[in-house]
Amino acid sequence: MFGIINGCGLAPAHHSAWTAHYCGLCLALKIHHGPPARLTVNGDAVLLSLLCEAQSPARFPRQRLRCPFRRFRSVNIISPDTPGLRFAAAVSVLMGAARIDDHIADRETFLQYLPGFFTRLSAQWHRSGSRAVRQLAFNPASIFAEPAELARRERQPGRPFLFYAHPTETAGAAVCAHTATLAGRPENRPQLTQVGRMYGRIIYLLDSYKDYHRDRQTGRFNALAQSVAPEHLPSSAMALFQQAVHELRQAFSVLRLSFPDPVTP
Repeated sequence: MFGIINGCGLAPAHHSAWTAHYCGLCLALKIHHGPPARLTVNGDAVLLSLLCEAQSPARFPRQRLRCPFRRFRSVNIISPDTPGLRFAAAVSVLMGAARIDDHIADRETFLQYLPGFFTRLSAQWHRSGSRAVRQLAFNPASIFAEPAELARRERQPGRPFLFYAHPTETAGAAVCAHTATLAGRPENRPQLTQVGRMYGRIIYLLDSYKDYHRDRQTGRFNALAQSVAPEHLPSSAMALFQQAVHELRQAFSVLRLSFPDPVTP
């Protein structure tokens, strides 16, 4: 499980709504991409399903099941066949495949000891996720282009942080904007494009900040290290973060939502 959002700190009613989408994503991954795909469940993809329901004219259907990961307690979940969860699941496996590829290339984890197995798993998830997003009228090239463009930009040292963040912003923008299409709310695409762009910037910023000192020690590329000295790191990173959050909130505040309050009925 990965992602920067985990649903902690929510009020009980909102946490129940979060759990309905989160557990629905887990089941959708199993049904549409196979049991191993459950390893890719993550909070960032859950947001896609939440955005779809918030914009849709009616609440997504729910169902109850007993979850083995929750000691077989009964859980109220979103139906795994809703377009929002199918899209979230497809994006999850594509993100999982990309993460496997990165770890194998970096030789940083145990994945390097079984490269053949994990390479095949990554290829399977790439195929499965691509097929699923195409069925939902989304072009997977919007996601696949990110690693190549990111690598191209990282070969150009000394550029500003936002130069390196652009590919991740673009991928986030495309994914979030497509929730408007799935929900039948095309008027929300411009705002959701900006929401996704700023969310992508935040993801890339947090990753760069977390690895800043280690990357400087090992000589690996780090976007913040290209333009920010160690003594200015906290203030510069905070300024970038606050600006991104401000722009994200501005764009989100003008969205036209059917259900702005995600309370499970």
